[in-house]
Amino acid sequence: MGPIETTLAVGATAAAVPLAKDMLTRLLGPSADFLGEKLKGNLVAVLGKAKTMANEAGVELEEIPARTGVPLAQAAALDDDEMQRRWAALLFNAGNPNSKTEVRTAFPVILRELSPAKLLDGAFDYPRAQARGNGGAL
Repeated sequence: MGPIETTLAVGATAAAVPLAKDMLTRLLGPSADFLGEKLKGNLVAVLGKAKTMANEAGVELEEIPARTGVPLAQAAALDDDEMQRRWAALLFNAGNPNSKTEVRTAFPVILRELSPAKLLDGAFDYPRAQARGNGGAL
């Protein structure tokens, strides 16, 4: 995205924020402020975790294309603590210039559909636990 497109996008976003806040307040009443703070808190936590991953890896993250970054940020803001590590890892990989894997636009959609992680982790961990309990090794 060039400087003109970026300026237009930022301007459009800035103009939309008061409208969105007004609409949310009308629809949700006082809970709109709580919802906004919760979403912001979730996103800040995910971004912090992604930054920590980058610092630990000694990597300077690069800009993520909007077609991937926007859905990723939206979905990450909606998820709770349980999924934040996964969203942060996806953000880290998307912005990592050394990554050998391209984070495709479908990845945020797929990860969002895999929530809650307990089901996914359980599907993976249960057979491993069974194998260990039966003397098997994986």
